Amino acid sequence: MKILISTLGSRGDTQPYLALAIGLQQAGHRVTLVAPHSFIEWIQSYGVNAHPVRFNPHAVMQTISKSKNPFQAMRLMREVVNTGVVEAQEDCWQAAQATDFLLQTGTGMNALEIASQRGIPVAFAYLVPMPPTRAFPMFWLPFRFSLGANYNYLTHTLVQRLLWNSMGGPTTNRWRTRLGLPVWHSEAEMHTYARSLGTPSLYGYSPSVILKPSDWDEYHHVTGYWFLEAPPAWQPPADLLHFLESGAPPVYVGFGSVSYEHPEQQTRLILRALELTGQRGVLLTGWGGLTRLSAPTAECIFCG
Repeated sequence: MKILISTLGSRGDTQPYLALAIGLQQAGHRVTLVAPHSFIEWIQSYGVNAHPVRFNPHAVMQTISKSKNPFQAMRLMREVVNTGVVEAQEDCWQAAQATDFLLQTGTGMNALEIASQRGIPVAFAYLVPMPPTRAFPMFWLPFRFSLGANYNYLTHTLVQRLLWNSMGGPTTNRWRTRLGLPVWHSEAEMHTYARSLGTPSLYGYSPSVILKPSDWDEYHHVTGYWFLEAPPAWQPPADLLHFLESGAPPVYVGFGSVSYEHPEQQTRLILRALELTGQRGVLLTGWGGLTRLSAPTAECIFCG
């Protein structure tokens, strides 16, 4: 079977889906991963076919980091996403013309529209719990306390409505109108339609960490983590090995795809924390731009 997986997230977000693609290939399927252009060579190094999209998630994160106001950040993100998503939708549409099955990730798109036009099955794949539940509050909230089952459910519906009205709904409905399909009036309406097709949703985390909520139906499956192994020929850099062997086990510090407006200031805070606690550290620069600076603890820091 030819399977297409679409994702527009960061490299960190893409890693589990690349692992999933490798697993599907090992099961005998032919898999193509639709991803931002800057990740294509990396994906292909694992023997997975890749189709580039004209979308830059790094630019989105940099735009968000420029604003301290969450509402302004949402507006800036919407402007960047709306510009890039139109081209990405076209790229996904082209990539899907020769596939037998669509797997849409949390940052993917167009699965239900392509499936309805081509008459092929579709599934969703997420790295975090997405559907509303009374078991715990929405994970996107900056605070984790719960005021009970009804409160938990309300946080999910409010956040989903905000995301749908600000970004998901407008971009999805523009594409649906272009294809001559009726627009969705809410994310709930879209998922109700997906459920009517028997569309399953997969969640790539361990049930030992988060149990499947009892109010999720049989279409939701917590599968366990999708871990990406290092390529068979990969070897760690010699200078990293030397650092690891030259002292006590270090603390890893990294912020993934999060971007910072003042990376040097952030780096100095990390260096100071390591100095005060007497720890050695490995700093992963990532999109945040952490850099090795001259400091009393510099000999105890490895920056990769």
